[in-house]
Amino acid sequence: MQKIESLIDYFWGDVIFARAAVRTTLKIILALMLALVCHEFLAFQLFSISSQLQTQLGEATKKANIVLAGTAIDSRFGNDRIKICFGGIASPDQPKECQSALGTGNGSREHSRNLSIGIFAPVTGSSQEVANIVLYDITSLWGVSFPEIKGSTDNILRQLEKIAFNGAASPVTELKLCAGTQKLQTGGNCAVTTRIEQVLSPPIDTIINKVRIGALLLGPVQFLTLSIFFYSFIELVGLWFRWVAPPPILYVIDRAHSEARMDLSGISEAVPKFAATSNRNLGDRLLHRGLAAVNVDANTPEVEAENFAADAEVISTLEAYRVFLLDDATSRQEPLDMLGDTMLKLAFLGTVYGISAALFAARGLDTADPLLKLAAKAEMYSGIGVGFGATLVGITLSITAAILRSNLASAWTEEISIAYRLILDFNVKNLRAVAKRDVPGTGSFAPVHVPSWTAMDRFGLMALVLVFIGVGVYLFGKLQFLERTGL
Repeated sequence: MQKIESLIDYFWGDVIFARAAVRTTLKIILALMLALVCHEFLAFQLFSISSQLQTQLGEATKKANIVLAGTAIDSRFGNDRIKICFGGIASPDQPKECQSALGTGNGSREHSRNLSIGIFAPVTGSSQEVANIVLYDITSLWGVSFPEIKGSTDNILRQLEKIAFNGAASPVTELKLCAGTQKLQTGGNCAVTTRIEQVLSPPIDTIINKVRIGALLLGPVQFLTLSIFFYSFIELVGLWFRWVAPPPILYVIDRAHSEARMDLSGISEAVPKFAATSNRNLGDRLLHRGLAAVNVDANTPEVEAENFAADAEVISTLEAYRVFLLDDATSRQEPLDMLGDTMLKLAFLGTVYGISAALFAARGLDTADPLLKLAAKAEMYSGIGVGFGATLVGITLSITAAILRSNLASAWTEEISIAYRLILDFNVKNLRAVAKRDVPGTGSFAPVHVPSWTAMDRFGLMALVLVFIGVGVYLFGKLQFLERTGL
């Protein structure tokens, strides 16, 4: 128990600046670790494709290819028909061409995971992938996953219509698709893609809806906001255990009467315990100040009456110290207010970033290619999702932190108010009598001596050094990479 108290006092007690920097670094590292675990756990739940979903995708692929095989879409393909398959899943229901597409995608980002669909058509006597539509891309930045929705069933169908219903040399202005172009397909061609849409939409929509939720809740801005929230939560819990939770040692609250009363019958035995502890109850601190205010010297048998402080002076001292404790509580909780404001500002920053990304993506609409327009729209929607997601997470966590902070402030103030009322009800005259009879010299109230340099300080300093070394190694590696690639 003593070790736990020492640890709490180390992280949330009064320390010098150097030690404060070390303990802040340790708390930041802990907050980042908690945020990373929470963030990646949610990412795993939202972005993992279960075996059941993989089976559904494989079955959907098989049914879609049956639709394609049973329809004379384009005579230029002869007996070898167009086939589609999903990349990134393993299912025996997919055609053999899909084996080469497992895990494929745009390949433009390192450490990315995605789900894509490939369209295979006969090229120079063999079936080759002629199009690859990435439905979503999950990028990992320093171990933090964030998704980006890039396509949908509509993208797949329009790409399929471009390949199946239009010649290879057809200009983009002359493309005939079932939607999204001035010249639309006629006849029964669109009925084929409609049947394929009915087959592919259920499993794809299930996956995309999960990724869409992930795009709202997960990302770099959301991760940073979550880290700040966990740091705020760590600070809040620590302050409560350090300043509010410790039970009184010098007195006992007697609740046997209609109103609670202060019982100081065991104060003589409690004083050594009070002197030995570093995590002191707020009521004990206020009572200690009151005992000091009556100006009793236990080593002197007889004390002249004029040496005692007047009752009004004792009450004035208690009132001044009560105000000091309230001001001290406010000052210790000010960082929590700052962290709450920071979460709100990050939410606004994420909104600006998301809308800016959507506006930059809108430049892709200045093209005659309907497929590129679809891709630009998907990128715009993704940017808007990032902005609103960052706002949603920031406001939600900020409100949660504000509620917890309000509860801490109320409990802190209530602890001080209850102790102050109990001391006043006990009466200054009775307090003076107890101090003269049971309390030894004021030396017993001296604070516990804390070594200037502890094992925790050394550990924190080592962690701080390792963080700087890690950042330096990472930046050096990036510079080396840029030099090799000439970027």
